[in-house]
Amino acid sequence: MKQNGEAFTALDDITLSIDRGEFVCLLGASGCGKSTLMNTVAGFESLTSGSIRIDGKPVRGPRQDYVMIFQQYGLLPWRSVRKNVELGLESKKISCAERSRIAEEYLELVGLSGFSEQYPRNLSGGQQQRVAIARALAVKPEILFMDEPFGALDPITRCRLQMDLQRIVRNETHTVIFVTHDIDEAICLADRIVLMAAGPGRIKNIFHVKLNRPRYRSSPDFAAMRQRILREFFPENDRQIEYLI
Repeated sequence: MKQNGEAFTALDDITLSIDRGEFVCLLGASGCGKSTLMNTVAGFESLTSGSIRIDGKPVRGPRQDYVMIFQQYGLLPWRSVRKNVELGLESKKISCAERSRIAEEYLELVGLSGFSEQYPRNLSGGQQQRVAIARALAVKPEILFMDEPFGALDPITRCRLQMDLQRIVRNETHTVIFVTHDIDEAICLADRIVLMAAGPGRIKNIFHVKLNRPRYRSSPDFAAMRQRILREFFPENDRQIEYLI
């Protein structure tokens, strides 16, 4: 990659396999290459070396069955909530009545069944992100890419959406790659946490999260997992860990 006209290595020596239906969180501080890694898997950025394969086929660019959700909700302000959810369905030659039915189904799934005819300007940030999630799920993506989708939300709304997302993706059995710098969020959501480090971006460790769902931050097992991950960030500073726990 290039930055200010100079070449630099964004990612180095990355080897990672993800199972179908797995929820994987890419966790790390800003600048460690989380989003770059996700964007290369999604086909939005190309590699200078190495390869990425999905179902044995090389990734050569974005596909309709890979859907990305960002922090910015990306809703069209002139379209109603239902019409925003229908957006991805319009290219699939689905009838108007069927598009409407599917949109209503997914709005109900994300808890917005009474908001179909509202417009984005009338919704809170959390509600707008629910619409974005409904729009993504409505096209039944093979892989759902989520780049810090809850980062701009207040803590209470963020926790609610984390709990809802656990329920939704389990029912829908999607493969999810989720970028975050929030340790608790990663523990709450992931089957596996891929901890990344910078200079250049690389995988530092991988944690299998075997906690029962739903996951509660107050549980001893949750706290133990948080401490394991913090020790990777601060391997020689127990006092720093005690401050953060």
